[in-house]
Amino acid sequence: MKKFLLLNFMGLICLGISAQPFTQNIVVSNIASPDNIIRVDLNQDGHLDILSFEGDNDIEYFKNLGDGTYSQTNIYSFLDSPREFEVADMDNDNDLDIVACSIGDDQTVLLTNDGNENFTQSFITNGNAELTNPGFFVIGNFDDDNLKDIVISGSSVAGDMVGLYYIKNQGSGSFASPSEIVGEDEMIWQVVSGDFDKDNDLDIIATRNSPYGDGGLYKAVNNGSGSFTYTAIDESFECDELKEADIDGDNDLDFVIRKSDNTVYWYENNGNFSFTAHQIPHTFTDLIRFQPVNADGDADMDLFFYTYINASITESRFKVGYFENDGNEAFTETVLLDGHHEIESAVALDLSEDGDLDFILGSKQDNNIVFYTNTAIDTPTSIVGAKHNTVQVFPNPVNDRINVVAEEPITELTIFDVTGAIIKKHTVVGETAALNVQDLKQGVYILTIVTENQTISQRFVKK
Repeated sequence: MKKFLLLNFMGLICLGISAQPFTQNIVVSNIASPDNIIRVDLNQDGHLDILSFEGDNDIEYFKNLGDGTYSQTNIYSFLDSPREFEVADMDNDNDLDIVACSIGDDQTVLLTNDGNENFTQSFITNGNAELTNPGFFVIGNFDDDNLKDIVISGSSVAGDMVGLYYIKNQGSGSFASPSEIVGEDEMIWQVVSGDFDKDNDLDIIATRNSPYGDGGLYKAVNNGSGSFTYTAIDESFECDELKEADIDGDNDLDFVIRKSDNTVYWYENNGNFSFTAHQIPHTFTDLIRFQPVNADGDADMDLFFYTYINASITESRFKVGYFENDGNEAFTETVLLDGHHEIESAVALDLSEDGDLDFILGSKQDNNIVFYTNTAIDTPTSIVGAKHNTVQVFPNPVNDRINVVAEEPITELTIFDVTGAIIKKHTVVGETAALNVQDLKQGVYILTIVTENQTISQRFVKK
């Protein structure tokens, strides 16, 4: 077992063209091509750990020891060209298991956690007799039986063509054979899930990307009990990247895509599985990968991004940043890091729980995983809204009660978490209000304040 010290590599630095200072800390210094980095409390001890692919075979676990150090353990070493892994409680025993797939050996693997970070291998699919080319997948309770199932791209026979399949979790570590949602000629690429039509079951959005020029966006509407109706949303383009989020903060689920020509669009959910596409302009020629995240603490979602290229190069040309959503379908490009070595994987989150955007990078060229912690001081107690009326929010950070004082009558207060989910909502009469937040978990939240003449938002930290 290896142990790594969280090293302050360069002290306080200013990265790229942003005015925001970051501290750069190398967490892992000798991991080959770290990819699919996930930040999760795998052992549920209150400290966020790290999981990552290493090279073409391994899943590595970096346990957060709570003192600035991480211990490294190899969880699994028998993948062949892995595509993706996800973490979920697949057997309902209140600990986190791992599902991984690899296209080189046509395997979908379940690594069952015994609660003590010991993992037992079993196969969900094994070899091309069951599912060949297993690719991107999502995990969720698709048939309302309280067990987490899988929807995955792959093929029922050997070959390159890829369809979409539903794999039912039968309990006790047993899974049914893959059931076809749509056949191999569709060339399914990425998939996401969510209740897009608000009927209390999980639907699917999928992208199609074919070497024969066929492409597009598709929906698989859940009819209940694991049955889906698959139809096209738009077949006029090929699509490479796909993520789901409530981009506009209206409490329904939108999604974001990158087309094969590197243009980025977010699709606004109009209800009844109808969507309107809005382009997010950018200035990059290198390909973009992205992650929806609330970067600025308001009531809508921004997009964290990094640039990459499908080749091994030694140039220090890659960028990291975010597209800031102004709440009116307009996005502003901000570069946080410019001139980085080749980036294999990245994830954005509030590492220090201070309300700022931090991020983790996995470098293919440097063979390391690095934390970038935002050190800007950004905890204002007064906000000036668009109508130039001041609203005070205090204390921040807060332990048990947060106070709001305005220059005009307040009508409503709403607390959101960083995913955009509503946590608390209160009707208010008067120019002052207080909210009991003692029951909130530690972390960052957004308080939206509605007055007679304006709506403004302020992030706060619950200690």
